[in-house]
Amino acid sequence: MRLFAAVFVVLLTWGTQAAMAQGYCPFTDFCGEQHHRCYRNCAALGDAIAWPSRPRLLAQCTYGCERQFNRCMYRAVHWCR
Repeated sequence: MRLFAAVFVVLLTWGTQAAMAQGYCPFTDFCGEQHHRCYRNCAALGDAIAWPSRPRLLAQCTYGCERQFNRCMYRAVHWCR
């Protein structure tokens, strides 16, 4: 079982490095998917909140999504070098 795990990690690392050598970075896709999910959660939150406070809370939620996305992309760019 340890041998299988070691081989799997080596293949995963090698495959990621080969993909990044071709200009593809899997971490940026992860950031994009997280960004999309965050906006979906904000939309669901907007459906559950009453109107007087809805615009302010939605603005805070989407601002949080953008901050999270920017932090993720900053890290992803450094990982894919």
